[in-house]
Amino acid sequence: MLSLTGCAQVFGLDSPAATNVDASISDSSTNDSDPGQNCWGDNFDDNMIDANRWVTFIEGMQQVVETDQQLHIVLDNTSGSAYSGLDTKTTLATDAGVEVEVVEPTRDNATETALALFRGGANQLVLTKDGANLRAVVKTDGVNMFSEVAWDAVAHHYFRIERAMNDVTFSTSSDGMQWDVLWRTTAAFATQPLRAQIYAGHYMQVPATKVVFDNFKVLDPACMP
Repeated sequence: MLSLTGCAQVFGLDSPAATNVDASISDSSTNDSDPGQNCWGDNFDDNMIDANRWVTFIEGMQQVVETDQQLHIVLDNTSGSAYSGLDTKTTLATDAGVEVEVVEPTRDNATETALALFRGGANQLVLTKDGANLRAVVKTDGVNMFSEVAWDAVAHHYFRIERAMNDVTFSTSSDGMQWDVLWRTTAAFATQPLRAQIYAGHYMQVPATKVVFDNFKVLDPACMP
């Protein structure tokens, strides 16, 4: 485990959308099953971003669209950093976790493909493909701690972040059924409700590329059979 400050891998959570999302939610959503506020998922099959569930944020000339029954984030090749993606419109229950399928991640250095839970820009739980590595990050009051391994396109096809009080578990899976733990740790802010985020971006100029996500799920212990 290492600590670092000023690292690039959590720029995506510092977007205005991360701190200015609507606290309301509608139960009239027809996008996938809707058993309750904290018991839902999005398989992106209707090719329309569900405004009842998500807030879209876009930087630079990037695009965030549902198409071909998946979520596509099209990254630009402008200089500097640019991050785009989706925030959940409401906070999730205290112990709720999240998972997502990473169909097509970024492949260049200086790029990221990530799943996150966050409370503002200073407190975040992030599982990200950062260049050639997969990195689990806990950012507390602006200070990052992380654990990382070399990226494996097969083993790291699904991302998952789970919470149980202050305990946080970052896991990956090749098939969405059997999960391997990357890192278990504690986070002082994890007992509070957090929002989820799916994002991709770059922190230096890279060739334009496309990132594809699918099958987002909220994992709330109260919803499990």
